[in-house]
Amino acid sequence: MVFHKWLTTGELNWIAGDILTAADLNGSIDETMPPIGAIIAWDKSQTGVPATLPDGWVECLTGETKITLEDGSTLPIREIVENKLPVKVLCYDEKTGKVVGRKVKNWMKTPSKKSDFCRIRTIVKDRIKLVNITPNHPVYSENGWVKPEETDHVFVKERKLSEIQKQYLLGTMFGDGSAEQYGGLRYSISHGISQREAITFAEELFGNFESNVWEYTSNNNFGSFRQVRLTLEICEPVTEVLKMCLDETGKKTINKKLLDKLDEAGLAFFYCDDGTLQSDNRSSWTAANFYTNDFTKQEVELFVEWLKNKFGIEAAIYHHKGSPDNIGWYVRCSADGSRRLFELISPYIIDCFQYKLPQKYRGRCNEEKLIVHNTEWGIHKRPLLDTKQPLELRGGNAYNTDWDSKYNLEVEEHNNYFANSILVHNCNGQVISDADSPMNGDTIRNLNGSGGGTQRFIRGSTTSGTTGGSADHNHGGNTGAGTNISGASGSGTAAPAYTHTHTISSSDHLPYYMEMVFIQRIK
Repeated sequence: MVFHKWLTTGELNWIAGDILTAADLNGSIDETMPPIGAIIAWDKSQTGVPATLPDGWVECLTGETKITLEDGSTLPIREIVENKLPVKVLCYDEKTGKVVGRKVKNWMKTPSKKSDFCRIRTIVKDRIKLVNITPNHPVYSENGWVKPEETDHVFVKERKLSEIQKQYLLGTMFGDGSAEQYGGLRYSISHGISQREAITFAEELFGNFESNVWEYTSNNNFGSFRQVRLTLEICEPVTEVLKMCLDETGKKTINKKLLDKLDEAGLAFFYCDDGTLQSDNRSSWTAANFYTNDFTKQEVELFVEWLKNKFGIEAAIYHHKGSPDNIGWYVRCSADGSRRLFELISPYIIDCFQYKLPQKYRGRCNEEKLIVHNTEWGIHKRPLLDTKQPLELRGGNAYNTDWDSKYNLEVEEHNNYFANSILVHNCNGQVISDADSPMNGDTIRNLNGSGGGTQRFIRGSTTSGTTGGSADHNHGGNTGAGTNISGASGSGTAAPAYTHTHTISSSDHLPYYMEMVFIQRIK
């Protein structure tokens, strides 16, 4: 049930969080009704906000804030709101834990001033992301939706890794891949210039992530060599995989958790990097070797045991002469084990590595298996660098911020969206958080009709607190005389019709709109 009451500016002295009873409404509702409960949200005037309400009570963002659309592109919230674009934006489904696209169904713009906002900052992809936001605008946290000052972290959107992308990272971390500290764990891999195709493949495989590729000269005891290198953006999905491949000192390792994640695709990528084909032309004997030089004997033994238990591949461990006892190990698969291996990995071996397969198994690459089908988004926790950094910007207004207006959206089904990559709540009232209420989890509805809602209570306007607005109504009827002919056939002619529109303009002597506050009873 919704109650409403006309109030003049200055008469209103309640604020969100106050506990109201029927008596507080000065008899405007039945005194016998039970207590109304807490004021949990306002749906009222865009202008004439009483001084008793704190600055920034409307949950909003500044106009330059970029909103992520369903396809991953972004638009400033100002452009979406002022043009009332019914775009689909990315939002978070709290029930399924998935990031999905939903349509914007309501647009809000209200007057503001610079003091209405605070600034929150976090790091996304080794870059600082900031949002100018009203202090009461909820952000998502491990404790649900909270004010920015009530959390030390936020959640941001990031691409999820597809399964084939995970396998590439896992497999190449056994081989030529590496994880280096560069403001966070960054993945990189290098190949000789003759195998540039392998880097091109990786670049295309991770096409939905940012990557850099360049050529350089590598010098060692054997001379100088041209190589090509790829690095991936620093982001949570990649970092999670890299951490599995490193021990506590940051050295690459083989462990059970890592092997449990590896499948035949990952094994193929390992073989492409550090596998060799050994053959005897006289006996047609072939065997597959894995070079595991940088791993300890215990780690290599774990790998051999995994090959046998998971794939039925028999293999033995050998040691390179002259190598230290703790490293320099390699694995050779038996003849039968090698055939089993080649059957498993041949669908994943790209053209530039076909020479590592016996002739019988070449040309079997299945490109369909190497396509990234899953490009879904996910959310990841990020530390909040600060909550209320001063809004004065050094060197002028570098972000082209318009402090005179603040903006918000309402999204279908899921009441949230991503603002500058940070997950924030949408508007049209706060979410009811009261386990004793049958409306627990609901969002306060837009009763005023502002921002595209249905006009219900205010004549000719969706904004209260201003001079009476214009409102049109029509009169219709007949004028002049018609002809009345009676007889067996024929009919009379009706009088000509007319319509007239009567306009009540804002210049007419109409009463002012008063401050209108809707209070919703929740239990």
